[in-house]
Amino acid sequence: MISMRPINETDSWLNIDVDTIASRPDLLSQYGLDEEIVEYALDRNERARTEYDRERNTFIIIYNVPNPIKQDYHYETVPMTFIVQPNRLITISNEANAYLIPEFSRYLDANPGVSVFTFLFASLYTVSEQYFPLVEKINQERDQLNQVLRQKTTKQNLFSLSDLATGVVYFVSATKQNVVLLEQLRTQFMSRLLDEAAREELEDSLIEAKQLVEMTQLTSTILHQLS
Repeated sequence: MISMRPINETDSWLNIDVDTIASRPDLLSQYGLDEEIVEYALDRNERARTEYDRERNTFIIIYNVPNPIKQDYHYETVPMTFIVQPNRLITISNEANAYLIPEFSRYLDANPGVSVFTFLFASLYTVSEQYFPLVEKINQERDQLNQVLRQKTTKQNLFSLSDLATGVVYFVSATKQNVVLLEQLRTQFMSRLLDEAAREELEDSLIEAKQLVEMTQLTSTILHQLS
């Protein structure tokens, strides 16, 4: 599945489902992509990072996204690929992170005419927002388990506690990587390409990501103490 919509008068946003790329190799040349980018998008274990392709004048950003559906009884994260080309932002989605595409689209509905980089950083901010309800849900489940464990310790309850701790470990690692990536974007030469609105959006994204790290670390500490 491929969807496209304008960001402003000259720039557009293109979202491509990774399965579509796998079945249509002609898309690589059509949209200025290479096989390495596709490999990034297909690798569910790809770490958050950024690259700049001087030859193609393209920024590639891999960002950790929460999967709201538990895998093996705990939450995990998946990478999402953002590609900034001249006059275009490309996102490569899969079944685990496609829920974000409508969220990104709603931002454009409310903010027509923004720049590509402003839209990019707003999208990364939106990603961070998706973690908070899941961390709060983990905290609620932890509190419920704590009450049960005070009454009776069973193997099943201990397994449930372990699942919660595993999910938090994924979140702590993923959110820390995201913060490092955003800090790199702020200090690298790319920041010189940004207008004031994009810089502010980048700062907001970094602040939100740092707050998320603090929240996930606190949750991890409390779970460790409970264990």
